[in-house]
Amino acid sequence: MCVSSCVINFFDFSFEVYNIAGKLITSNTVSSTYEVVSNEGFVSGIYLVKLNTPKGVITKKVFLK
Repeated sequence: MCVSSCVINFFDFSFEVYNIAGKLITSNTVSSTYEVVSNEGFVSGIYLVKLNTPKGVITKKVFLK
């Protein structure tokens, strides 16, 4: 879980962040060895983070306080 940001160690992936209602909040395609994803401006609550990697799709639930 990230407090202010996450460092994700993948290469050539995309990510999407959805609120619990299913609305897309942010997304990006990354072609570097890591990406810092800031949660600045996000309100407290539950979010779904979807990572699309060359090895498949990973979806995780993230709780922000």
